[in-house]
Amino acid sequence: MSSANSSQLGKMGFGVAGPLASRFFPAAKTEQLIETAIDCGIRFFDTGPSYGGGEAERRLGIVLVRAQRNKLFITTKAGVTEDGQRNFTPNSLYESLLRSLGRLQLEYVDGLFLHGLTRSDFSDELLHVLERMKSEGLVRALGVVGRKWVMELIFEQYPQFELIMLQMGPKHLPENMTVANCAKQAGRTVIGIEMLAHTRKPFRWSLNPADLWYMARYLRRGGTYRKQDTMEVLRRSLANPQVDVVLTSSTKPGHVQDWQSCLDECANAS
Repeated sequence: MSSANSSQLGKMGFGVAGPLASRFFPAAKTEQLIETAIDCGIRFFDTGPSYGGGEAERRLGIVLVRAQRNKLFITTKAGVTEDGQRNFTPNSLYESLLRSLGRLQLEYVDGLFLHGLTRSDFSDELLHVLERMKSEGLVRALGVVGRKWVMELIFEQYPQFELIMLQMGPKHLPENMTVANCAKQAGRTVIGIEMLAHTRKPFRWSLNPADLWYMARYLRRGGTYRKQDTMEVLRRSLANPQVDVVLTSSTKPGHVQDWQSCLDECANAS
């Protein structure tokens, strides 16, 4: 069983990324959203150096200084740098983590995800630097964000990766459900992402920077929109037995407060 079990993370996580790291979205509003999420009982916060060129980590770090660190589970990523370049060389990964810790104002992260691996990135040197990070107390658990073939390789050969981040929205569910089942059977913690992305209406009359960001992502990814009640989709996502944690985000404090009611319902039903 993974040492980073889902009870430490809670059932829902908050992603500090996308518009929350944009220079067009006020830092004070991002900090307010993170604080609202903490007040609503969310303990797991995920970010990465490539989000806003490190701005997402900086904004999260400002809040963490004021928060009860021992009650939170904080993760970041490595492998894609602040300027969006892939680099999985050992020195780059190590230095990336140190920079992330500086922006987060932390001595360690609870989890470090490798983001965007290819087969050629795996090496003894890569594994050695990850073990060094853990032995030095900079990282407590290792994880991977990736596609099906990456996960299958990890299940077979690399048990040190305890956290698995998978796209579990409707578009990717047919492919990744089997992967999630394998991960659960192997004792990994499965974090589902993009489970609510399809419920956001892509086109609206708005000059809000956050709405424009989501519209641009919709066009870039060629996504689909299904008119559904977001809270009902969230309830179903939280009830998915293949997913330990639902990771989502919002630019609206009211949405975050609504999540609390879903979490309360989920707790009362269990």
